[in-house]
Parts: sequence; C-alpha cells; structure tokens
Amino acid sequence: MTSKTFCCNGTLLGKTMKRFWPLWLGYLFVWLLMLPLMLHLSLSSFYSDVDYTIRVQDSIYTLLCYGAPILVFLMAPLAATAVFSYLYNTKRAGVFASLPIRREGAFLSLTLAGLIPMLSAHVLTAAVSALVELAYGFIDWASLLTFLGITTLYTLNFYGFAVLCAQLTGHLMIAPTVYAVLSFTAPAIEFLCSGLASTFIYGYQMHPFEISTYLSPIVAIMRFSGVEPVESKDAISAWVYHGWQINAIYGAIGAVLIGLALLLYRKRRMESAGDVVAVKPLKKVFAVMLGGGCGLALGALLAAIFSATNATGDSFAAVSIGMALGCWIGYFGAEMLMRKTFRVFGETWRGFAILLAVLALFLCTLRFDLLGWERNLPQPENVESVVIACNGIDMELSDTENVEAVLRLNKDVVAHRAGEDEYSTYLRVDYTLRNGAHYLRVYDRVPSFETNADGKRITEEANAIFNSPEAIAVRFPTDVTHTQFHYTSADYSIGDYYQSIEITPEEAYEWYVTCILPDVADGTLGRVDVSDTSFSGVYCYLEIYDDLTPAATGAFAYTRENYTQVLIAPTRESVRTTAWLIEHGLPEAAIQQ
Repeated sequence: MTSKTFCCNGTLLGKTMKRFWPLWLGYLFVWLLMLPLMLHLSLSSFYSDVDYTIRVQDSIYTLLCYGAPILVFLMAPLAATAVFSYLYNTKRAGVFASLPIRREGAFLSLTLAGLIPMLSAHVLTAAVSALVELAYGFIDWASLLTFLGITTLYTLNFYGFAVLCAQLTGHLMIAPTVYAVLSFTAPAIEFLCSGLASTFIYGYQMHPFEISTYLSPIVAIMRFSGVEPVESKDAISAWVYHGWQINAIYGAIGAVLIGLALLLYRKRRMESAGDVVAVKPLKKVFAVMLGGGCGLALGALLAAIFSATNATGDSFAAVSIGMALGCWIGYFGAEMLMRKTFRVFGETWRGFAILLAVLALFLCTLRFDLLGWERNLPQPENVESVVIACNGIDMELSDTENVEAVLRLNKDVVAHRAGEDEYSTYLRVDYTLRNGAHYLRVYDRVPSFETNADGKRITEEANAIFNSPEAIAVRFPTDVTHTQFHYTSADYSIGDYYQSIEITPEEAYEWYVTCILPDVADGTLGRVDVSDTSFSGVYCYLEIYDDLTPAATGAFAYTRENYTQVLIAPTRESVRTTAWLIEHGLPEAAIQQ
C-alpha cells in the first residue's frame, strides 16, 4: 500500500498516548508526591527559621541531584517499551506494517507518544509546585525553571537510549533488560577487571570508577551534579545547582541516539518479532558480550574468594576454570536464547573458542604481569612528593634523598614478592608526579625478614625513611604557638589498669617546647619502628592545628589547616619528657626502659 504520511501521524500519536494513560498517570502521581507535596511539608515546618526561597531551592535542587534522575531513568524503558510494544508481537507487527504510514512517520509518532507524556508530567508538576509556593506568598521561578530544564535533559538522555534499546530486540521482556544492563555495563566491566587485577598484580588496588563513569549516564549524573550554598554574612542566602553542562551533553547524546534508533527502525524486519536480538549483525555481539560478562563475573567472584588466602597459584587455576565455565554458560546460553533450541554446540564453537582465548590472554596478562605494571615505577626526577604509609605510620615526603629511598624500598618489595610469610608488613606508596599524575601502589603483604642487596631488611629500610630528618620534622613541627594545642592526653598502664593524666593546652605547649622537642633533637624520643606495633607503658597523644578562621565556622565550610597529630612513647632515655610527666603525676613504675 502506498505510504501517505512522512512526518507525525496525529491519529497514531493520539491513540498510542491514550492506550497507555495509566502509565502516564502513575508517573505524574509519583512526581506530585516527590515535589509539590515535599515543598508543602518543607514550607509548613514551624521548626525552621530559614527563608522560604532558600527552603524551596534546597528541596528542588536536591531532588534534581538524586530522586529525579532515578525516577526518569526507571520510567524511560517503560515508556519506550510501551509505545513500541507492537514490535514484540508477530500479529500486531504484521498489522502495523500494513498501515499507510511511512517508517519515518510511524517512528516519530510513536517516539513522541512516549516523550510528550513524560515532559507534560514535568510541566504539570512544576505548575502545581508554583501553586504551592503561591499559597505561601511567593514563587521562585529560578528553581522551577531549573527543574523543567534539567528534567527535560534527563528525559532526552534516558528516553533516547531506551528507544534505541527497544529497536535492538523483538521480545517484550528483553528490551528493558537490555536497557538496564547496558546502562551499567562499563562500570561493571571496570569493577570486575579491577577486582581481578588487584588479585594477581602485586601492588594494584581496586580504585573508584573513573573512565567508565562517563559511559554510564545515570552514574555520571549522580556523581558530577550537585548543590552548593551561597553564603552571605555567615548565613546561607541561596542555593546553586551544578550540573547543566553534563546534562546538556547527555541530553544531546540522547537526541542522537533517537536518530540512530530511526535508522535501525527503517531497516527492521517485522518478522523479527519475538526474537531476542532483532538486528542480525548484533547477534554475535550479544553472544560475545554475555559470554565475556559471565566469564569475568564468575572469575572475579572466585578471585575475591581466594584473595583472602593470597595463594596466587591456586587462585589462578581456580579463576581460570571459573572464567572458562562462566564463558561457556554465557556464550552458549545466548545462542540458545537467540536460536530457541538447545542444539547449538556444533555450530558456534569457533566463536566460543576465540572468546575463551581472549579471556585467557587477559588473565595471563594479569597473572604474569606481561605489561610490566608491577615494575613500572616513576623516575626520581619526575616525582614531586610521595606519601608513604606502613603499619599505621604515614607521612608525605618531598626531599630528593627520601624520594629515592622510597623508590628503592618499593623496588625491593617487588623483588621479594610476599607469599605465605606469616610476618608481613602493610605498605602503601602514593607518588605525586610533577605533571600532577599519581602512581599508587598498595602492598598488603610485604615480607618483613627479606633483605636487599645491601643486606638490609625491608623493615629497616622503612625505618630509615620514617626516621629521616625530614620525617622527624613532619611529625614534630617547631613553629607552633600555645593556641594551637587543643587536645592532649598521656595514657599509661600498670598491670591491667589503664589511666590518663589530664593536660591543659597551656601545659601541653610548655611540655612540647621545653621537653619533647629537645628530646627529639637528641634522638632519645620520636623514633619509630614499623615492625613494632605493640603498646605498653606510656603513650602520649597531642593535637596541633591552626585556629579556625571565621569563614570556617559556617555549617558547610568546616576545615582544619596544618593539622598534626603527635604520638610519642616516652622511655627512661627521654629524660626531659619523662621527668615532666612524673612531675605531673605519672608513676615511675609506668616508665619503660
């Protein structure tokens, strides 16, 4: 039959919208609960002296950062699956194909049938919210217009992706599943690969999502959008929403995805109704993705189970078997779903073999460090500073000699990779390069009794670094005043009893300047030993930090500058420090040799 409609078909648009009116009404009802009702409860509170406008901005912008993206994200696949539901029924697809409407006109009509109700719900919600505000004698147009703008971008973003996913399958239940899976595929793959890497690469630590965050719009929006207060005279005068740029980018991408969905819709075979994958070139992609995902998931699960024992050889064998099994289940399971038969093993084994080889190569790359990640340490001249932490002792160092010493220690740790050593040490090293980049290495099990080429134990190397002049100066600052001491305690034990000596800030300053610093300079106090984490005798704790500035006393700007924790364990060798404690009530029996 000759096609008569190129653009939107009003009849198709109207009937589709009317057909799914319960879905649109439910969406609007949830919005009315989330915003107008919430605004009414906030404005009617008698326990807040905050201005009405500030309360409204706080409520609306917070909703835009958290509740709104989740609601639109959940609604988008329901709307797209509903308006394109005829694609998943063979009889309805055949009837629809016989209508005198061009593919472009049908696609535009159906797409708008889901888009218009969603946008209309946002407009009605904003209108009702304005009435709520008007009932209290004001209207904050800035926050309401921001709500409309951001929710529109949310809708373009998520709905555009959902419309694309609706064209990829011919099954009603698969469409929202594909939408949900693909929305989190990138973070999931990064998480699984990072977990495997942390198991087999010595010194690698799982890190927060980085690049993959941008490939998951819902994660990126909730991570990078936010609300900040505008303060005036130590009080909040307004709230500002941050997230326009990232939402504009994802909204534009959503519009592009709608165009891509149109291209797929124009070439779609109506006979594909009921198929798990409606686009033929994507059938093999689906099998590879499901097989690879299941292989990585099962391998990472077994790696997590075995990582506690640090038995890398045994865990490698178990993870290899688990990854192969997961790949087999996922790959052939996908083929069974697409072919609708269990007889798939004789025809698709080549693709499975290639996928299994790729996963095996990936696992071997991690296990045997084929890329040299463990040995890839920065050059000393490229390091600006390094933060080193070992058995609860940590500090930042920048002297060239200390940076070189940390790099030598790091190389010795890698050269003597820990196995089942019962006596092991925790070491964390974070290099800050001159270009701003970071090299992070975390070693949960460092062999304590291994020696380097010079005959020094690894723990002795660490002690030399932590007891260097720069490290001592970091732990015991000298440019202090009596107003910087805010909390001090001296705890001691005699037998099974623990007691404390009360020390005022003024006394702490006198004790620190006249006793502690001189004993530190003499070398009788302040030295650390990373291999000795036990506690006995006297243990003193001092907090030194600058006074808070007036701007830092706000409810949302609390900061402490130049904060230092001084920890000491006086002995009979630290004569000044110990004598001062005895004068202030410390029993001599508590002093250790």
